Amino acid sequence: RLSNKMYGCRVMQKAFQACAPEVQLMLATELRRGVVDCIKSMHGNYVIQMCIEQMPPDSVSFVVEAIEERAEQTAQHVYGCRIIQRLLEHCSPARLETMLKRILGNVLRLAEDAYGNYVIRHILDHGKKEHKQRIIEAVRDNV
Repeated sequence: RLSNKMYGCRVMQKAFQACAPEVQLMLATELRRGVVDCIKSMHGNYVIQMCIEQMPPDSVSFVVEAIEERAEQTAQHVYGCRIIQRLLEHCSPARLETMLKRILGNVLRLAEDAYGNYVIRHILDHGKKEHKQRIIEAVRDNV
């Protein structure tokens, strides 16, 4: 897979930046099959991030769906945490609700994790008021 290769991932990123929306959609459709592998790849994660940044939120729902069931593990992954951060920046909190419930159910563990802490901090920056409140409630007794 080109997306998971050192130089191929750069071509794929540029394609998402430079191509028309219908081409982006075609490329994203091909990414669906290997989205979890790309998220975990030191090269492929950049392609997924670019896909999230360049495409309409509805077109990247396959990324959200791939993460929802494994949100906590993805948040604790060196590359997965980056994908969640991009989703928080570009998708509506309503679309991310299932993922956010799983993450917010493990605030303390993620706050102390080498990568999970980035996700918690990003929710504080980009989350809804009630998401921020859940984090504050979880950390309040552990200051």
